[in-house]
Order: sequence, then C-alpha cells, then structure tokens
Amino acid sequence: MNRSCLAFSGMIVWVSVATSGMASPASVFVPHLDRIRQSLPSGWVMRLPSVVLLGEPADDGFIERLYVRVQGSSSPPMVNVSLFSCTSGPYPCLVGSFAVDSQGSFNAQRDLAEHQRLGTAYPLGSGVQGYLLEGFAKQPPSPFSTVIWAQDRAVYTASFLASERDNLLKMAASMAQSAPIYPMGAAIPEVPLLPF
Repeated sequence: MNRSCLAFSGMIVWVSVATSGMASPASVFVPHLDRIRQSLPSGWVMRLPSVVLLGEPADDGFIERLYVRVQGSSSPPMVNVSLFSCTSGPYPCLVGSFAVDSQGSFNAQRDLAEHQRLGTAYPLGSGVQGYLLEGFAKQPPSPFSTVIWAQDRAVYTASFLASERDNLLKMAASMAQSAPIYPMGAAIPEVPLLPF
C-alpha cells in the first residue's frame, strides 16, 4: 500500500512539474527540503538545480553521497545550501553552494554590481540574466567561480570550484528555471513568479 501511495504521489508531482514546465530539485536535496523550507523567511522562495553536475572523477554515486548543509540567517536574511565531499578532514571539502539573498541586501547588491562590472553575462532562460565571475578574476582571486542573478525579487548565487565552469553555468540555468521552493506553511500562488 505504501508503495502504491508513493507511486501515486510521484505521479502527481510529475504531472504538476510537467504541466508547469519546471523541474524539481536534484535528488541530493530532497531529504533536506523541509529544513530549507523552515529556513526561508516568510514571503521568500528558494530555487535549486534539477541536477548537480560535476566533472570527472565524480559520478552519480559520488554526487548522491555529498553532504548537504543548510544555513539560514536572519541578520541579514539569507539561505545558503552547500555541498561537501566530507564532514571534516585536513583539506577543505566544500564542493559548491547555492544561495538566495534579499534583493534589498547591501551585500547582495554589491556582489551583483561586481559581477555585472567584472563578469560575463549569460542568459539563464525566461528573461533571467546571470553574470559569471571566474575565480581568477575576483579580488582577491578565489578557487571558486560564481554566477549571480536577480529573480523572484531576490538575488541568487551559485558558487563552485573554478574547474566546474561549464557545469556551474548549466546548474545556474537549471536553478533559474526550476520550480520555486516556498517556506513551510506558505500558500503556493497559482500565478508564476516574475523572472525578476
């Protein structure tokens, strides 16, 4: 009975996603969706990519074993979802992260302006313009490249190791086109959110 209920539930989700044209978050995030919803301030949404892409030697098994850390902050308000290859060790194990910040945040506006000034513009779909700033071009240089864009009256950032440049752009586009995740207990609007 549980199996048929799960299959039925999965079919409802699939139909819902198919009719709206938006994908759901990658499976690595699914066990953490309630925590993400609880971390979102009222009136906010979060988007995550429908797939996590990493270069060799990473495979689907490696990606599914990544550790997900959800960090919410109220001052300033923001939500960060990070992926790690380990929980601790002698080497940094941060693989990448996805964040949403208030459009009115000073830090978010500063970062967006820096990416617009120093980065390269890339269309992410649905009227959304992203800006890639590669790690070597940052001041100071960083091992991480970032894509940042304005959407949903918020500022989104995707950040991954510079060697994942092409995958970062694909994940940012997937994220911008994915179904929004709403805060716990929020009513889901029937009218889609605007792209900006």
